[in-house]
Amino acid sequence: MFFSGFASRLVAHARALPSIMLGQTRAMTTRKETILKMAKGYRGRSKNCWRLARQRVEKALQYSYISRKLKKRDARKGWIMQINAGAREYNMRYSQLINGLNLAKIGLNRKVLSQLAIQEPYSFRAVLTEAKEALDHKAAAAVANAALGQTAAKAARPMAK
Repeated sequence: MFFSGFASRLVAHARALPSIMLGQTRAMTTRKETILKMAKGYRGRSKNCWRLARQRVEKALQYSYISRKLKKRDARKGWIMQINAGAREYNMRYSQLINGLNLAKIGLNRKVLSQLAIQEPYSFRAVLTEAKEALDHKAAAAVANAALGQTAAKAARPMAK
């Protein structure tokens, strides 16, 4: 028969293929199995009792979510401390530096600034001088505007009799 030879070749070929390719997928794991797998290594009944394991795993997932946010927050705090220390070496505060950078339209983020402060002090000083110049320019403009405002206010006042 034609089909018997074909079927035997197909079976031999099927044995060489992984079971996934044949459509014989393994049964999906249940939610319970997934939670109990995640609870491996926990102490006491929390590793094998469904209700306790579920509670502990949910709390662990909450902690991991919160910790991912705290990790970023702590990294930013560290960068700010390093930038502040670098800026104070040149008699400037962190807030003044950030304000000067914004005025000078220098778009360096805090991570890059902290790396510059640690690894490239000359480059950091160049950025700092640009920020100082922008702050000085703003102060000079404010003084000029104030002087113009006072003269304009005097000219606008009516003469007293």
